Amino acid sequence: MKIKVNGIDFKKVLDKVTTVTNKKSIVALPKGIYFKAEDNKITTYATDLEQYLEVYIDGEVIEEGTAGIEVDDLKVIAKLNTDITLTTTSYMEIYTISASLYG
Repeated sequence: MKIKVNGIDFKKVLDKVTTVTNKKSIVALPKGIYFKAEDNKITTYATDLEQYLEVYIDGEVIEEGTAGIEVDDLKVIAKLNTDITLTTTSYMEIYTISASLYG
């Protein structure tokens, strides 16, 4: 998956979606946000098994795909505070995430 998004829009969507993952729970849940990029539409979604939130974000889909990314990693990316390219690649079920400034 490879997408280009506006950093400000990305942070706003991240702030909305993390309201679901930030809740305390008796059960230890992975705190990830899931991305789906297809048909030139980017969807983000998260759940805590009680609530589900799906938010669309404007951007460019360069390569379609899906990815689950830990919230803490996304918070670091959101601090770039500029337009970013988010790329995930998989090699033998191991995912690599990279973020860069528009170039």
